[in-house]
Amino acid sequence: MTKAPTAKESKLRAINRLMEAAKAGDKRVIQRLRELLETQPGAWEELGDLAGHAEAAQLQLIAGDNGLLKEAVRAKLAVLRAELEGPECPPLERLLVQRILACWLQVTYADAKYADEASRLTLAQGDYFQRRQDRAHRRLLSAIRTLAMVRKLPLPLLQLNVAQQVNVGQEAVGRERPTEPGVTIEVE
Repeated sequence: MTKAPTAKESKLRAINRLMEAAKAGDKRVIQRLRELLETQPGAWEELGDLAGHAEAAQLQLIAGDNGLLKEAVRAKLAVLRAELEGPECPPLERLLVQRILACWLQVTYADAKYADEASRLTLAQGDYFQRRQDRAHRRLLSAIRTLAMVRKLPLPLLQLNVAQQVNVGQEAVGRERPTEPGVTIEVE
């Protein structure tokens, strides 16, 4: 006896059918697809995550049908992402970390591919592989440099306004406190 699909499973099946129709070019399903996707939290973000799609394509290229290698590389990417982003990573830095990881995949794949093929390559093929490595390496270094530059940008000057009120009988008494340069504290 088969279990009846839950409401969520039914909705996902409907979304998948509509997505297949949209991929096949049926423009009539787009509005219905939008409506269904709006009811699924995070669906648009996941579908529109081009960096995630690129990463998945690179993993497929690198690992092919080797599920163990694919998961191992995915785990390595998660560790690198966590190390580079840290606990509170602003959106711009997250984009740069994504770029660094994409470039890292390209560099390491180019290195591995060259190492696997080196003994069988003609001189022209070997030159092609080395140029490919060099270009990927330059892109990785550029992404790393950009992240480092963004992280070194000066933060806006902090201005702190604090109101303090001391009640003495019926009167309020306020006084100014000395401050450090760049920090303003007002006591009312």
